[in-house]
Amino acid sequence: MIVDSVNSKSPGLRIYKSPNGIDQWEYNNTVLDKADGTRPSDNNVGHHPGIVVQSTREGSEQCLLFYFTHQERRTVIQLAELELDAGGKAFCNRNKYTGSKL
Repeated sequence: MIVDSVNSKSPGLRIYKSPNGIDQWEYNNTVLDKADGTRPSDNNVGHHPGIVVQSTREGSEQCLLFYFTHQERRTVIQLAELELDAGGKAFCNRNKYTGSKL
């Protein structure tokens, strides 16, 4: 579960996990909580998340995180990959594909 903390004193998107998706939610990590994006209009905290899970060319799964950044009087949609480290902690490197030619 991803919780948008738009009205919270703790910015970013909080990630939780549950063994059954109904109860026993456990905090995992907070992502996109810093204004550290290097792409145009991605220099603010991420909000209003949505995810898409897709198959890669190699046959594995990839989780794409759509999010919005607020830029003064306009809002911009962004996209980054949501990943898990070796310990199962969620992270999102919003600059991973900056400048790459996919």
